[in-house]
Amino acid sequence: MKILILASNPRNDLNLDDEVRLLKRVIERSRDRDQVEIVNESGVQVEDLQFLLLRHQPQIVHFSGHGSGEEGLIFKSQEGGERWVRSEALANLFGLNRISSHVQCVLLNACYSEAQANAIVNGIDYVVGMSHEIQDNAAIAFSKGFYLALGEGCSIEEAFEFGCNAIQLEITGSSKVRSAVPEPQRRLEVVDAVAKTIIPEHLKPILKKRSALVSFQTATPHQPLTQEKREEIQLEVDRALAEEETSLEQFREQVREYLQDHKLLDYEKDLLEALREDLGLTQAEANRVLEEEFEPIRQAREAYKRRLNALIKYYPFSDAIQGELKKFQLQRDLSDEEVNEISQPILEQAEVKHQAKLRQQAQQEYEAKLQRYEQEFRKAIDSQYPIEGEMRQRLKRFQQVLELKAQDVARIEETIVAPKEVAYQEKRRQSAYQQLVEQQYEQTRKQPEVEQAKAPSDWFWLVAFILVAFLAGVMGFLLWSNLLDVSPQGDSPILTPPLESPQ
Repeated sequence: MKILILASNPRNDLNLDDEVRLLKRVIERSRDRDQVEIVNESGVQVEDLQFLLLRHQPQIVHFSGHGSGEEGLIFKSQEGGERWVRSEALANLFGLNRISSHVQCVLLNACYSEAQANAIVNGIDYVVGMSHEIQDNAAIAFSKGFYLALGEGCSIEEAFEFGCNAIQLEITGSSKVRSAVPEPQRRLEVVDAVAKTIIPEHLKPILKKRSALVSFQTATPHQPLTQEKREEIQLEVDRALAEEETSLEQFREQVREYLQDHKLLDYEKDLLEALREDLGLTQAEANRVLEEEFEPIRQAREAYKRRLNALIKYYPFSDAIQGELKKFQLQRDLSDEEVNEISQPILEQAEVKHQAKLRQQAQQEYEAKLQRYEQEFRKAIDSQYPIEGEMRQRLKRFQQVLELKAQDVARIEETIVAPKEVAYQEKRRQSAYQQLVEQQYEQTRKQPEVEQAKAPSDWFWLVAFILVAFLAGVMGFLLWSNLLDVSPQGDSPILTPPLESPQ
């Protein structure tokens, strides 16, 4: 018997690799393992379907992926996206004689695949589909029970019953679902599966049989199982599940030992990976154990983070608040390293806000000091302008007491002095003009007196001039007279008396 597994998960949100490993392990442990061949084809595209079915000629075709009712099944496109294949196309594919002649059963392990099962069953003896959205771990559990029963010689119908029972035995929580609904509704959530669905998970697989059923051909003719054989297979299923639980518990104990310090070192991760392989656990099972064991630690860290955020408005913390946080840390069994890792980004942000607040307060205080200086300066300038001497020294001392910057003081004084200086200069101009007017008036008023004072002086000089002129005339006359009396015989002139006129 050849089983062809067609896996297509373009969204990369399902544990298809783990499902394939589980199926192989189940078959390897079965009684008829030598008669079963598994062919795994992952990342299947629509263009691959015909080729794979013709090349491998399987008796069982197992599809793992997403479905969405009448929309069809989702395969990977050549571009890496999604491509839908509708029910009619699948029915025609499996209705082709070269394919339907060797395919005896098709298992559609995808949500809402009952519509495709109804279409395909017209050409195939048995088709298993899902009536509703099914959880990822429920789909894997069904596959384990189904192929374990086939490997033990059960018929398709009996294997179907074992698959449904495996879901009942294994499913205790929830997981991803194999539907085509938007991603937020498919993410992993810790909720009760029964509370979220109307139909229990083990009732979602639906077996469809062709009306004109042709008996399923195996290596040996199939005989209906006796009650004894059915119980034997059930015991084998239970044993396999019990072994798996034992392996899970052993893995869990090792995880707990490593997590005593609330962290996994790199070498511990490597040792756990080796243990997982030795115990035959899938990656999904190991991850589930790790998540479950990490969950209390995560919750403790989240609780401390919430407590710290509730108190951060009181930063910087008093001794009392720090004591409360330390007490809460001990109650949650958190190490100092964990607390530091949680607190560092929160406290750093709080410190930034605190420093900004301090700067704002300091700026406000500084502005208040500037206002005080401005008031004092206005008082000083109203009483004395320009400010000089003792008043200037007093203002300088006041500036130093307030610890004000020189440029800020200069800015304040300049603002106040500017209009004061304009008024002061205007007053000086008016005063100078008034003085000039008064001087001119005084000069005008004193002009007659000046002229009167000048008059005697002029007469004095006039009289003196006349007197000098007179004296000069006399002297000239005398000199002229002497010249006329000079003797002709002598070397020097001799003044002689004038000639008497004849009688």
